[in-house]
Amino acid sequence: MAVVVGMVSSAFSVFAQNETAPGPYIVPFAADGQPDQANRVAMAAVADIYEARDVDLSAGFAFLGISASGTDSTYYSLASWAVSPVPVGWPCPVAVSGPENYIHVSPGRYDISFYSRDYTGGAYHFFMLRKSAEPDYADYPAKIFLMGQSGSKVVLPAVDEGIYRAVVIPPSVFRISYEPRYDIPAFIYGPVSGMDETLVSGVPVNIAYGEGVHAAFTYSGRPMEDGDAAEMVTVSIVPGKEYVVVGADPSTGMTGVAVGGEFDRPQYYDLSGCRVACEGDVHGIFLMRTVSGVRKVCL
Repeated sequence: MAVVVGMVSSAFSVFAQNETAPGPYIVPFAADGQPDQANRVAMAAVADIYEARDVDLSAGFAFLGISASGTDSTYYSLASWAVSPVPVGWPCPVAVSGPENYIHVSPGRYDISFYSRDYTGGAYHFFMLRKSAEPDYADYPAKIFLMGQSGSKVVLPAVDEGIYRAVVIPPSVFRISYEPRYDIPAFIYGPVSGMDETLVSGVPVNIAYGEGVHAAFTYSGRPMEDGDAAEMVTVSIVPGKEYVVVGADPSTGMTGVAVGGEFDRPQYYDLSGCRVACEGDVHGIFLMRTVSGVRKVCL
C-alpha cells in the first residue's frame, strides 16, 4: 500500500539555525549495538525535508545532529512511546536519545527522510523509512489504537492485512491512530466528513489517513447483559475499504446486534471475530451471538 505524506517547511531545531549548520547524519548501527561513525551518511536538504537514498543498513540506525561549530552533537532515535519495530512507509516520531539507542530495522537498503511539522502545542520531528527497491511499499501497522482524550488507549490487533478487530470497551470519545497518541495528526485516521462522528452499532463510518485529524469519534455504548459493556470494534485501513464500525463487521458479515429470529442456534466467535465451533470439550472465552444480541461467555 502507498502512503502519501505532505511535507511542510519548518526549521529542524536540533541544528544551529543558520546556513552554515550541516544537515543531519544517518549513523548505521551493527547488530552488536555499536554505531558505525566511519560510514555515517550526510542527509541532503530536498525541498522541505532532509533525505538520504539507498542507505545500506544491517541492523539499524540513528540520526546525528552536529552544530555549525562542530563541537556539539546529539543523537536522535525513535521516541520511547512509539511502536517498534517501525512500520515501513509511515511517519515515525523522533526524540533525543543516547548513543546506545538506535532504530531497529530489517537488513536492507532504504531511502530515509527526516522532517518537522508544527502543530498546536509545539513542533514535532518525524522520519520515514522506505525500501529503496520498492518506494511505494508500506507495511500495514501491527496494531491500531483507539486513543482517548486523556491518553487512555485501547489496542486493536491485526486479524488480517489492514483489518484490526477486538472485543473491547471503546473510549467514549476517541481518535484512531497507528501510534499511541491522541494529539498528533501525523498518525491519525479520521472521519472523511472532517467532523466529529457519533458511532451507531452496526453502521460503518468511512475514515481516511490524514483526513479529519482534529475530529473525534463518540460512542455511548448499548445495554449489555450482566453489565458487560464490551463491544466488537473493527477498523479497516485497506485502501478503498477504510472504515470503523462498532458491533458489526462488513468484511465478515458478523454483527454485534442480531435481527430477531435470524438464528435458530447460538453462533460462537473467538475474541478476534472469527467463527468457531464450540462443541464438545471446548473451553475459553467466546462471543455468543443469538437473536437477542452478542455477549461474552465463558465455556
